[in-house]
Amino acid sequence: MKSKKTLFGLIVMVAGLMASCNQDNVGATYTPTTQNISFEIEKPDQILAKGASVEIPIRVIRALSDGSYTAHYTISGNENGYFIDPNNGSITFEAGQTIFVINLTAQNMELGEEYECALNLSEEDIATADEILNNVISKTVIKVKRDYEWEACEDGYFYSESFDNEWTEKLEKAVGYNTYKMKDLFEKGVDVIVSIKDDNTIEVKSQFAWTDNTYGKISVIGNYDNKNTGFAGIYVPGEKKVRMYLNHYVPSLGFVDGSYGTFEEVLFLP
Repeated sequence: MKSKKTLFGLIVMVAGLMASCNQDNVGATYTPTTQNISFEIEKPDQILAKGASVEIPIRVIRALSDGSYTAHYTISGNENGYFIDPNNGSITFEAGQTIFVINLTAQNMELGEEYECALNLSEEDIATADEILNNVISKTVIKVKRDYEWEACEDGYFYSESFDNEWTEKLEKAVGYNTYKMKDLFEKGVDVIVSIKDDNTIEVKSQFAWTDNTYGKISVIGNYDNKNTGFAGIYVPGEKKVRMYLNHYVPSLGFVDGSYGTFEEVLFLP
């Protein structure tokens, strides 16, 4: 019993010392002194829209809550007017409000197309950054795509020159279109989309396809004519063989400097 009491006493003493040390290390809570206007996310995930238009919530935050404050921003990359801003580049935080949601609208989108723009804080609002917090995001990039309606279809078969392998390939087909989603094609969780146009040209737009241990995300793009335009080949009706020539490349390095090469990839349709 004595040894147990001694052990218990030591535990209490150590706990007391630790508590004392913890109290000694507690500093004063930092209180911001500037508005510190910031977008919440720099690069939100791509939004998939089911229709021709979609509302996109974009959160703007500030550090202070007392008093009102009006912030300004501009939109770049919207020369074709696909994005509509109901606030016309100006938002006002009311007293007590630290979050403002801009409900940007993307409209007149075509099926399968991706649209992008960027919202940029004004220089005056960037100047409100708190140097201690150092967490301001002055630009947010918005990407939205009008997705097809997909339906399951029979499995196809895939031959890959780039991976020197072949396998049964799970497919989904866009309702009303000769567009196929190749599920988990080169990497689990990453689908690649190929379209057969009315003129039987094959299109594979630039899209993330697999991950390299050194260079990160690798994209593919149709490169039948060595112009990297998405044109991937010619489909011969009746053969059910989609022969694609795809450039595998590192997006940040470009089609040429970042290229692993252009390879023949063949999808045999069911």
